[in-house]
Amino acid sequence: MAEQELHKFHRRRMRRRFNRYGADVFDTHQLMEMLLFHSIKRSDTNELAHIVLNAKPDGGLKASSEQDFLDIDGVGENTANLLSISSAMTVRLLHDTICTEPLDSDFSAMLCAWLCFADKSDKSVVALLLDEKKRLLEKLWLSRGMSNRPESYLEILLHAIKASSGDKYPIKNVIIAHNHLDRSKASSAEDVYMTMLLSKHLSKAGACLLASYIVTDTDCVNCVGVI
Repeated sequence: MAEQELHKFHRRRMRRRFNRYGADVFDTHQLMEMLLFHSIKRSDTNELAHIVLNAKPDGGLKASSEQDFLDIDGVGENTANLLSISSAMTVRLLHDTICTEPLDSDFSAMLCAWLCFADKSDKSVVALLLDEKKRLLEKLWLSRGMSNRPESYLEILLHAIKASSGDKYPIKNVIIAHNHLDRSKASSAEDVYMTMLLSKHLSKAGACLLASYIVTDTDCVNCVGVI
């Protein structure tokens, strides 16, 4: 009983400190510890916070399903569900914050592209469809979990551009991004071919290919030598 009271006191103290000073006064493991309060009611969460962060140094931001968390020693179903939803919500809020403004700088465009892959673990290609003022109209997945021919991506994009021609805000700009699961930032011959193909034919359709990005776990870079 005394141990439970001690846990309650510790939790109240951490919450008061968070409410008063914010997150900056806490270490990362302490923030994870407080998050775990919501799924583990009666025991110390400090040790488990360290275990989760050692297993997933990013806290689960990168491609973490509920099963990924369940594979961590000491994590139960409720905790896995909490962490999975928290990581997905973090990505969504970041994406919505960045991508509701015009993507009119390299930084904002690259960050928006990177966030598209933040919770993805399969090989994918995405197109960010923008209007004349570079506002995001749609995030269109061209490929998920498999590699398709660049000509098939072009066909999908041309159809989307044609379909938007009568809209108030038609598609005028496109950003392409794909991920390298091996973390390589180097452009392959296929990457260059895809970019050149899309750039040439989108221009004929009245749209501009603004950028072609390669996304890794930690970075987003331009496809070399094109655009």
